[in-house]
Amino acid sequence: MRHMDPAKLPEALRPFVALYEKWGAVGSDTARYALYDRAVSDPAEIAELKDWHAKLSLIDSASYEDWRNGPISPLDENYERAKVYFTDLLLYGELEIHKR
Repeated sequence: MRHMDPAKLPEALRPFVALYEKWGAVGSDTARYALYDRAVSDPAEIAELKDWHAKLSLIDSASYEDWRNGPISPLDENYERAKVYFTDLLLYGELEIHKR
C-alpha cells in the first residue's frame, strides 16, 4: 500500500495526513462509496470527520488552495493531491460534513 509523503503537501495540511490516508480513496468510486457507508453507519466516524472539519476550518485555505487546485493525474505524480481531492469530495460533496 502506498503512503502519502507529507513533504509533498502544503505545510498547513500536513497535520491531517493520517486522516487523508484513511479517508482519501483514490482507487475507485466504489471504494469512496464504501467509506461513505462506513462514515454514516458509525457515529464515532462522523464525530471524527466533524472534528477534522472544525480544525481544517481554522486554517486559511489561501495557504493551500493553489496547490489543491492543481492536477490530480497522473496519479503517480500527484498522489498526495489526489488523496486530498478525493477526501474533500467525500467530506464536502457527498457527506456534506459542514452541514452536520
